[in-house]
Amino acid sequence: AMVDLREQLTQDEKVREDKLPRDKMLQLQYFMQNWSAMYIRYLQIFRRLEDCYDQILQPQKRADVRIILDSCIGRLLEL
Repeated sequence: AMVDLREQLTQDEKVREDKLPRDKMLQLQYFMQNWSAMYIRYLQIFRRLEDCYDQILQPQKRADVRIILDSCIGRLLEL
């Protein structure tokens, strides 16, 4: 899940750097394709992290996963 999260953050940076098309319809298509895909990807990562969090027994590792899980939830809310 951590590798997927890193890859998703890299893709987020690429989407932010993209220039928006001038046409309103093209802008709508752009947002629907890119942002909805990012939302779905973060949701998948969130579910994997949640499974990891439930299965980890060590308190230190569990706390670290919880921080990452909270960050992923925050990003989902931003989208």
